[in-house]
Amino acid sequence: DPARRDQFVDPAKAVLDANEKSEEPCLDFGLALDAQDYDDAILAKTLKLAEDLNGDTAVVTASFSLFEGDPQNDREIVWELKKVGADWKIFDVGQAEGSWRLSEMSCQ
Repeated sequence: DPARRDQFVDPAKAVLDANEKSEEPCLDFGLALDAQDYDDAILAKTLKLAEDLNGDTAVVTASFSLFEGDPQNDREIVWELKKVGADWKIFDVGQAEGSWRLSEMSCQ
C-alpha cells in the first residue's frame, strides 16, 4: 500500500517503489502472507509473533496458517526492522526458509 510506504526504508522501499513504476509489477503476491488467498479467521487464530531485538535492529517472525488442515498452508515470514530516529522501519521482509527476500527482488 503506497500510503504506508513511510514504514519502509531501503533496500525494501526501493524495490516497492520500482514495483509501482514498472509496467508489469514483479510483486504479484501479498508479501505479508506469501500468498494471495487466505482465510481471515484461520489467519487470526494461528498468528504467532516472535521478536528478537538487538540494539537498533529487530527481527520479527510471523508464523501462521492460510487455511486449516494442510501443512502446505503454513507460513513463516521474517520482518527485519531498524530504528530510524524514534521510529522502527522495515528494511527487508522474506520467507523464513529463504525462498525469497524483498531486498533480492528486481522490479526493472
